[in-house]
Amino acid sequence: MASADEILAIITTAIYVLFLGQFGIRFARTRWWIYGAFSFFSCIRITGYSIRAYLESNSIKVGSSRWTSLFLGDTILLSIGVIFILVVLAGFYQSLIPKLRYHYGNQGKGIFEIWMVERTRLFLMPIIILVLVGVGISTPDNSPSHINAGLILRKISILALLAISLLFLHAAWDYGRRYKNHAFPFKLCMLVSALFSASLIYKIIATFVLSIAPVVWAIYVFGPLLEILAILVLCIDLQTPFMGRKEDEIVIEKDSEQSSQESTEESVDKSDTHQLSSL
Repeated sequence: MASADEILAIITTAIYVLFLGQFGIRFARTRWWIYGAFSFFSCIRITGYSIRAYLESNSIKVGSSRWTSLFLGDTILLSIGVIFILVVLAGFYQSLIPKLRYHYGNQGKGIFEIWMVERTRLFLMPIIILVLVGVGISTPDNSPSHINAGLILRKISILALLAISLLFLHAAWDYGRRYKNHAFPFKLCMLVSALFSASLIYKIIATFVLSIAPVVWAIYVFGPLLEILAILVLCIDLQTPFMGRKEDEIVIEKDSEQSSQESTEESVDKSDTHQLSSL
């Protein structure tokens, strides 16, 4: 009989297959890299939870070389997924904030935009390295000292991810308050950041208090369930709030054409006036 872990892993895999279908179709239609990133994130989760379901089925001997390889792959894939979400959130801000600054006449970039939006990868790459090294040396077949060192590295990486996620959460609240007429996309970012921050807080508690780590319901409530809720929030049409509607682009084009036409007429009038004065 299948265990609870195996059943929940299979259900989670099926849900992410649905997400992959939706975001894959949107990416094929729009070629927007955000949908491509969500499709890639879904593939990572599908692979990770498929491996977990296989490991929980007891089809392979625990501690064998094959089990260790699959365990490493599963842990790495399920550890770095949130990093892609932070990159996507940074992409949201990068596509929206410059337009709002221009619209509201504020040309100066803030500290968050300079450091966290434009240089997101600079902060996330060391975290990825910490995750990979931490998982690699903390496998059960290593010595206790290596396992403890790997656990410390994983704690540092989770704390760093939580700090960045909380910064994104605060930025979403701040920008929503600053640009009240365009607050909706920042509310989306704030909700997504809050859900992922809650998931990371649980991971920190489970990492520091190892006695609660094996609790199955807590693992899936504070892990994939919160992530799934966040992805569901992002299943709406994201191009409208973050990139503007086609109607808005048409209005802007018409306004620019009208302004250029008026400037041309102005220059013609000025030249005619100059010619008359010279006569």
